[in-house]
Amino acid sequence: MLNYTEDVAECPLADTAVDITGFRHTPIGDRTVCDHVYAIPGLGTLVSPDDMGRAWHAQLKDLGAPIDFPHPDAQTWFLNFERGHIAHGSGSTRAIIGHRYEPVSKIGDCPMTDRPCVVAVERTEDTLTVVWSYPDADAFNVQWWEERSRPRKGVEVAARRYTVRDAEPHRTYGFSVEACQKRFLGRSTCTPWYSVVVPAVRSLPGRGFADVGHL
Repeated sequence: MLNYTEDVAECPLADTAVDITGFRHTPIGDRTVCDHVYAIPGLGTLVSPDDMGRAWHAQLKDLGAPIDFPHPDAQTWFLNFERGHIAHGSGSTRAIIGHRYEPVSKIGDCPMTDRPCVVAVERTEDTLTVVWSYPDADAFNVQWWEERSRPRKGVEVAARRYTVRDAEPHRTYGFSVEACQKRFLGRSTCTPWYSVVVPAVRSLPGRGFADVGHL
């Protein structure tokens, strides 16, 4: 799974310079696939796939500057800007002016059976737990992100749940999960990733617990 973070090990295709966005920019890749590395003040090092970079350039005045990192949602990647967002998926890239990205993934709505399915999300005042289902696996890899923060490195877990500590209820989070079968003296075989966005909540009802599985 791609994580567009500051970990940019690919070779630069050109020198770093300020481009039409007004930010320092370095193209990276292998001559056939190109990503764009930007240094965004107040945000950090942002790596954008080529399609998103071109869409931003085309709508630069309308979109403004990025305010977050690219994140996955179901089969879509999205990137929020000051005055809109870019969504990339199903073979197309769209720049939408006037509002931020709205998640399309639904907790428990899993049309694809070849990967884990997040079936519930539980919040307390300072934790966020995702629960998923999958018939048989030796382990699960989990990646997660918090809005306006770099995606976290993946972790391996045996259980079908994962808890983020010190989570902020009023911030949006995202999770990606894959199931893996381990092989003796060989590489693990893993399913495709399943990605879901967990929206922020305005308040936690009752005793500070919220089940947002049906939001």
